[in-house]
Amino acid sequence: MTGAWRGTQGGTVESASVPLGELTPPEAWTRGWVELCLKRAVAVIAALPLSPRYLPPRRLRSGMPQVVRDVREAYGYHGPPLPRPTPRQITQAGDAVAWLLWLPELRNRNVVMARLFGLDWAVIAYRDGRSRQHLYSHVYRRGLELLAARLQKDPKVAPRDFTDLTEYDTVIG
Repeated sequence: MTGAWRGTQGGTVESASVPLGELTPPEAWTRGWVELCLKRAVAVIAALPLSPRYLPPRRLRSGMPQVVRDVREAYGYHGPPLPRPTPRQITQAGDAVAWLLWLPELRNRNVVMARLFGLDWAVIAYRDGRSRQHLYSHVYRRGLELLAARLQKDPKVAPRDFTDLTEYDTVIG
């Protein structure tokens, strides 16, 4: 595995099982590194707090306590809070998500973004109307390879420039 990211096996990224200390950026852009950057970018964006303009107006809010729908919620367990991303991680996440605009078709962009958000292949295939195998091999993998090739041509963007983003340790999906 010379020149490859040490956390990849068979071209797929196992981001949840790789300790943060073992992440070393490759010399050239690979499909696995692009996938990792995009997954972490989605996680950074999901961890950002909502803007007040997306919240309901004050007059529509209720003073009643929230309805408890689960036993764990009744005892105050809500899971660990998401870590706050740094400003540099937020900037890098915005740059990484903008890469998706390089994909030629909107339909393919939607498939790649849905998968990055953690949607199951069966759900994506049902909504898109194409088979799961086609979506994975022809749309998702080729889309990531296209992004890696496009990033490889740009001398201003190096894989080591996105190490802050890849150190964000919470991944959706």
